[in-house]
Amino acid sequence: MAMNVYEALNQQLLDELPILCKLGARLLQTCISTFITLQVKLQRKILKELHSVHYMLENDCETLEGKPDLATLDSTSLMEEFNHDHNQVVFDVSRFLIVPGSFGALISTKSNEEHRRRSSVRSTTSIPSIPIQTQQQRDHVTTKHPPPSIHVCTSPHHPTQKVELAVNTGDIVGVMK
Repeated sequence: MAMNVYEALNQQLLDELPILCKLGARLLQTCISTFITLQVKLQRKILKELHSVHYMLENDCETLEGKPDLATLDSTSLMEEFNHDHNQVVFDVSRFLIVPGSFGALISTKSNEEHRRRSSVRSTTSIPSIPIQTQQQRDHVTTKHPPPSIHVCTSPHHPTQKVELAVNTGDIVGVMK
């Protein structure tokens, strides 16, 4: 009896194993084909975005001719020029799909003296904790405001009046004029 069971199972394996191998090979071929197709689509997207970066770089090289000579600027003007250009580049690069949402930090274009004047006003009341800005809120600010009006807070601010905002160090804010 055991011999009959063995021969039956052996015959079933001989019949079904080639079919299973063919089905497995077809499944593997489908998976590889799909992977290659998706890889080609991703490479096309990357090339398209890199082409736009190349175009931006070509245009930036042409527009540098109209910029002031950096050697003639004082340190405050030089920092303001750098901060403006840095924010523009961070904003432009962060729009690409291949760049993570946490990329880059925008730099405040306010001068240090203006910052000192504003931070010298302190509240004497108890200071409540300020909620931490989420990545979604940061992304919202960067999409709603152009780079020159986006600033990174260099110190926390606790509002003393109803029309003021509470912010933490590193929060991104958009200034509307």
